Amino acid sequence: MAVTDFFDNLVADPPPSLQRVTATVRFDVIDGDQTRYHLVSLDHGAVKLSQRKVKADATIRIERPVFERLLSGKANAMAAALRGELSFEGDRGLLVALQHMMPGPGKESR
Repeated sequence: MAVTDFFDNLVADPPPSLQRVTATVRFDVIDGDQTRYHLVSLDHGAVKLSQRKVKADATIRIERPVFERLLSGKANAMAAALRGELSFEGDRGLLVALQHMMPGPGKESR
């Protein structure tokens, strides 16, 4: 699944687990020498997306190929973090909510 498809699907059909979450999460997706910013605003189940580089409650930095493997279910976010392929800054309490946005092993993203 493409990165843009993931964010479009997240806005169109947010997981029920986000009903109790109010936060902002910025995904910094590194693609060669460019970084694309995806700011996800969560408000009790409503999801909005923008491409702004602003301070967020949590920030995830990840290379595009690694992110695509996560989205296809071929990689695990925790394992990627342990290998240094993904970095997380901010509110660690959001990790559970973020986990629900990602597919499990062998599953395509929502």
